[in-house]
Amino acid sequence: MKKFLITILFASMFSPALVFADNKSEKKNDNGNSGKSFQMVQHREKDEKEKKDKREKENKKGEQNNQPKKVNYFLCKTDLGWNVVPLEGIKNKNSNNALGTSCWKLPHGLAKKFKNLTSTTTPDTLAPVISSLTAGMLAPTSVMISWNTNELTTGSVYFSTTTPVNTNTATTLGTTTLSLAHALNLTALFPNTTYYFVVVSKDGANNTATSTEQSFITPTIPDTIAPIISGFSVSGIASTTANVSWNTNELTTGKVYFGTMTLPTLSFGTTTLSLAHAFGLTGLTASTTYYLMLESKDASNNTATSTISSFVTGI
Repeated sequence: MKKFLITILFASMFSPALVFADNKSEKKNDNGNSGKSFQMVQHREKDEKEKKDKREKENKKGEQNNQPKKVNYFLCKTDLGWNVVPLEGIKNKNSNNALGTSCWKLPHGLAKKFKNLTSTTTPDTLAPVISSLTAGMLAPTSVMISWNTNELTTGSVYFSTTTPVNTNTATTLGTTTLSLAHALNLTALFPNTTYYFVVVSKDGANNTATSTEQSFITPTIPDTIAPIISGFSVSGIASTTANVSWNTNELTTGKVYFGTMTLPTLSFGTTTLSLAHAFGLTGLTASTTYYLMLESKDASNNTATSTISSFVTGI
């Protein structure tokens, strides 16, 4: 036993590094294991915190979705009076909640009072009112029909040459565009003809208004064509007299210019409209050459003149 203890003492004196090395190694291993455990705890706490934050975020989002949405309300002036309507009224112009022509957004505090209320209006059953109906810009083959309505409506014109106008058989022209002012141009009409017409306007609620029957007369086509002179003759020539006659293709006046000069200045005629014209010239000089020019004028003041001709009176 004594010998064993001496051996250990001797070893510790000459190999202290070995003992200390073993102690350091054990301490190092202890420190390493402690560091790894600490990191695992940190990761676990971080994961739990992220999961907790995610759950709180989802719960908060769910609470927001369950809350009623904020609704904006408007005070609007409509054809039926004042009405409070929600924002959704903008989306459907023809709904009962439709906004009027003038709207004001209500303050949020006041709008909250309408949050649990349903906005309704009386259904539109009133027909539009037609006014200022006219037939203008008359031409031989066309006319402009115009009128106004007190609300947005479509517009159609029914017209015919017989009265009363039958909307089932009459010629019609119209548009489905909603408007307050309406103007439709009727074309392919007959000149100098009486036409009868009514206009029909229909609003967004399908209420229909029909005007009283009106009429207009298309003007005649302006006459810009001069008459045609034909059948000119000088007969019954004597020493102091002669007869002049001619025809025209339409009703005209008649005038004869005559004289001894190549450009005659004396005249004789009538303003009576006729197709056949005949005049007797008197007070002529015997054995004298006379020059003649004829003139005819129609009701539209279109004038035709003949070429200058001549004849010689008798002895």
